[in-house]
Amino acid sequence: LNYFKKFNSCVLIFIRDSNLKSVTETLKGNKNKKLNKNSDNLIRNYGIGAQIIKDLKIRKMILITRTPKKVIGLEGYDIKITKQEII
Repeated sequence: LNYFKKFNSCVLIFIRDSNLKSVTETLKGNKNKKLNKNSDNLIRNYGIGAQIIKDLKIRKMILITRTPKKVIGLEGYDIKITKQEII
């Protein structure tokens, strides 16, 4: 979380996989490609995250991620990713 101190404002949205028991287990699971392969869940999570971002009235954002992604469908929520930062 220290990484986020460099930003003037920041929102962290963490959507936990309901099949996992803890945040720690989820973070470890992100290193294991076998987890989170269900594309329906991934699309659902993007939709939930986009709704949260829209409710917070965020229109432009920097996506901080472990792997670069092409995120589609955010235009429907009037959200634009201006930059991706890899951590």
